[in-house]
Formats: sequence, structure tokens, C-alpha cells
Amino acid sequence: MYYTQEEDLRLVSAWLNNSTDPIEGNARKGETYWSKVAEEYNETTPEGRKRDMSLLKGHWHKTTKKVSAFNGCYVQLRDAYASGRSDGQLMEQALELYRSREGTQFQYVHWWKAFADSPKWNVHVASGGPGPRKHTPDLNRAAEPMVRPMGIKRAKKGKGTTAEVAVEVKEHLKTLVDAQATQREETEGIKELQLQLSEQRVEAANLQLKAAKEKKEAKMIEKLSELLHVDTSNMMEWAREAHAKTVTHLMESIWGKGESGPPA
Repeated sequence: MYYTQEEDLRLVSAWLNNSTDPIEGNARKGETYWSKVAEEYNETTPEGRKRDMSLLKGHWHKTTKKVSAFNGCYVQLRDAYASGRSDGQLMEQALELYRSREGTQFQYVHWWKAFADSPKWNVHVASGGPGPRKHTPDLNRAAEPMVRPMGIKRAKKGKGTTAEVAVEVKEHLKTLVDAQATQREETEGIKELQLQLSEQRVEAANLQLKAAKEKKEAKMIEKLSELLHVDTSNMMEWAREAHAKTVTHLMESIWGKGESGPPA
């Protein structure tokens, strides 16, 4: 079962919520940690789309390797100053560099953006997170100091501290959901318009066909009328038979077999 962008961001949010909790996050290890991530992920997931801990963990590690590799491309190009280059151009160049290195398109820009300002992700990468180290430099700019999570003792003294990055990811997730809903509405509107246009084209074609048939029938009736007024008394036998067959054929073509004239 594939992961949608919304599901990817839900997993990122669960990871950040459990990782950026300074009181508990650092103490959670192994299966206990990932069981918490899976529990939070599945709390807001429809029944038919829920996944167990091993599936979520596998998708996480597989995807973060790709995200780390792309981040390396992005940071390398970002730090190589190019005058007049926009953020959009930088992103395009980073995507192209990733494609040339990895041999495939990068499909997780939404995942990367959700992590872009996460101090916890910085720590994860710097401490040996997934992905080639040479491609995973610091996610923050060199001029900005890395913000590390506060210690357990300090956090317990300062109760009420919230995981701001996780909140931002949730907001990003909501924005994505709203955008997807709007896109679905627009798609449905386009489909409805296409259906209306298709029905109109069919109706126009039927009218044209009907007009063509009526025109052809009118010509046949006109020809039949001419033949019916022809004096066949002086014709040779074979000519009279041919004339009669022609008249019969025209009548059958116009009104159908078994009819000797227009319907009453």
C-alpha cells in the first residue's frame, strides 16, 4: 500500500512529536519509541490506511535516506552563491543534481520541507542519520548556529515548553489537506464541464446526422416523384421492369419494405 503525501507528513509529525519532546524523547529507545510513533500516526488515520510499527519504521528509514541525499544536493548548491538566483531556481537545480546523482526523480519535496527547519533533524543527520554523509551537510545555513534540544533537567524545570516544529508540521499538513480538497473540487468541476461539452457535441452530431438523412430522403422523394410521372407505355419490356424495380427500391429506401407509399 503506497503512502500519500498526507500520510508522509503525518508520519513526520509523529516522529517530530516524539523526538522533540525534551522530557521523554531522548529516553525512548528502539521498539518503545517507534510504538509511540505508530500509535500517534494511527490515531488520525482511517481504519483501512493504518499501518503497524514495522511498516512505518521501514518507510521512515527508506525515505529519509533519499531526503538526506537531496538535502546534500540542495545545501551544496545553496552555499555556492549564484547572483540573481531565485529560491525556485535553486530548488530546480537541486532536483536536477539529485536526479543526475541518483538516477531518479526526487519525490519527497514535501517531506524535506517539513524537516527544513527542524533542529531535531539537524541532530539526527549530524549524529549519523540515514544517507551518505558526504551528501548530508547541516540543514541550517552555515551562518546559523545549530539549535540542539534542551536537556531533560532543564526541560522539567521549564514545563509548558511546546514542540514548535511539530506544530508547524501539523499546520503544513492541514494546508496540504485543504489544498488537496480544493484540487478535488476543481477536478470535479472540470470533469462536469467536460461531460457537458461531450453531451453537447453528441447532440450536435445527432442533429447534423438527422439533417443529412432528411436531406437525402428529400432528394429520394423528389426522384421518386419524377419516376412516377414517367409514361412507361411506350417503353420496351425490360425498360419497364427496370423502371418498376427502381421505383420499388426508392419506396423501400424511404418508407421501408412492404410499404407502397408514405405512412398514413
